[in-house]
Amino acid sequence: MGNANSYKGDIQVQWKVCVRCYTFNHAPYIVDAMHGFSAQQTEFPFVCCIVDDASTDGEQEVIKKYIDENFTMNIKEAYTRSEEYGTVIFARHKINYNCYFAVILLSRNHNSTSELKAKKRSYISEWENNCEYEALCEGDDYWIDPLKLQKQVDFLDRHPNYSVCLTKFICYKEKTNNIFALSGEQYSSLRDMLWRDLQFGTATIVLRQELYLKYQEEIQPFKKNWLMGDKPLILYMATQGLVKTLRDITAVYRILEISASHSLNINLQLKRARNTIDIYHFFANKYLPNDIQLSQKIEGGYLYRAYLVYYRSQQSIPAKLKEDINNYKGKYYKVIIVKLMLKIPLLQRIMYDVLRKKNEIVGKLRVGKKINNDI
Repeated sequence: MGNANSYKGDIQVQWKVCVRCYTFNHAPYIVDAMHGFSAQQTEFPFVCCIVDDASTDGEQEVIKKYIDENFTMNIKEAYTRSEEYGTVIFARHKINYNCYFAVILLSRNHNSTSELKAKKRSYISEWENNCEYEALCEGDDYWIDPLKLQKQVDFLDRHPNYSVCLTKFICYKEKTNNIFALSGEQYSSLRDMLWRDLQFGTATIVLRQELYLKYQEEIQPFKKNWLMGDKPLILYMATQGLVKTLRDITAVYRILEISASHSLNINLQLKRARNTIDIYHFFANKYLPNDIQLSQKIEGGYLYRAYLVYYRSQQSIPAKLKEDINNYKGKYYKVIIVKLMLKIPLLQRIMYDVLRKKNEIVGKLRVGKKINNDI
């Protein structure tokens, strides 16, 4: 790589924020993410820890090329080193002097076991543990506001009773090349998140590093069979303080047809739906153990999700799922509607079309209103 130095490194910087970016096979998208990081205008230094999980699509070469073109590779501000797990590259941006990259190019994929997944954090601990705040962004998402980090850090600095700061974000479908929604809700409590089915953009997260370390120690998510890391993290943050969602649109959530969070396979969709509900039950049982109404609502959420998986896939609904829906004793209105639709097939088609059209209109109105307000 360019003039990189094979050097262990002893560069002392007091970073304010660590940006954590885990990525795999995002060669067509990772430059957007790195551009978003490098464009951040801050009053403080920040380090972007990018961990490529042994990509097979050439992403590691894309990352190295970007660093060669945009970062200073002299011995005072940069180094490379070889580790048993892969290659480490550290460098400072040529123009944005507050921006540093610490890149880990893994030689072996770490996604096969929870133990290997947990190791990825240890590889960036020398930077991550030296920061006050942590921001997240996956390799296929990206930031569009150059003041994103500054705005969120300013808010958290001024409001010590808040554990995490989120923002609004754009949902973008890669296959159809269109923006279909503006998202990002404000939540008042853990119960509010569980009741309303927590939705947020991972790429908008900025949280207190001390609470993230506490989360790792107290909840030990690496020992759970959870398929996602962001949702339980935000739920935990709601137990440690207030959660703020700024009105600013700072990021784009890129929806790929096939990705870690999206699949056309029915079994994988059901597995992810069940896993999400299990995470909700974990936090409800731990922090709101006597809230029976909430537990019923959460379980109803799985029944509704499972119904949608089969309906959208134009597959017949299994008899066991129908039985569970008909036996549901909670008051979640969507499951009650599904009960009626199962009895009246014509109503099923009408209701689904109405809900789909309503969601499309609301999404377009939100995007249009924000754009008009910004002009």
